[in-house]
Amino acid sequence: MKTRAGLPAALAAGLLAGVLGAGPALAAERYPTRPITLVLGFPPGGGADHVGRVYANALSKELGQTVVVENRPGAGSTIGASMAARAKPYGHTLYLGNSSVMGSDMVLYDVDYTPDDFVPVAKLTTAPMVLIANASLGFKNVQDLVDRARAAPGSLNVASSGNGVITHLSAVAFMELADAELMHIPFKGGRPPCSPWRRAIPTFHSPPRRRPRP
Repeated sequence: MKTRAGLPAALAAGLLAGVLGAGPALAAERYPTRPITLVLGFPPGGGADHVGRVYANALSKELGQTVVVENRPGAGSTIGASMAARAKPYGHTLYLGNSSVMGSDMVLYDVDYTPDDFVPVAKLTTAPMVLIANASLGFKNVQDLVDRARAAPGSLNVASSGNGVITHLSAVAFMELADAELMHIPFKGGRPPCSPWRRAIPTFHSPPRRRPRP
């Protein structure tokens, strides 16, 4: 099995080896030996980017080496995941992703990697998924939204942070449970759907929480 880094592999070779006991290769050469690249499959400004930069800063201090965040958004985060999967497995390219990398990506996209190309190291954050809408739409509750969607199928849009990501799948699950049809509008990342001029579009979103602690 290939061992690639993706808040995955390289970290396993570095930090976990320090806990379990360094092998001969690590004993001969201290990790890391050069700057680390942390690849994110989402654009700057969103929740994933925020989490990535918090942990990149903490890792940099812990390891005494620069950790550079590289945003590679697009195609449901598969562009970033593909970049990390193709990196040399020396522990200096990490990938911060979510569950879609190990599930829906394989179904929705023609990807050049498999779960075996990554070694999971840690679950960094958890967050609830909520449905939000601008007050100008006049919904007093979820039933109001469902009633309008059923009365005029496809007339309401629902935004997500991209095709195939968890916010998109949440919207699909909601439509199935509510027996209602909404028009899906995918964006690149979580920030655009919540910008002021787009807030008239209902969207599934992970609300801001306390600053993540490494």
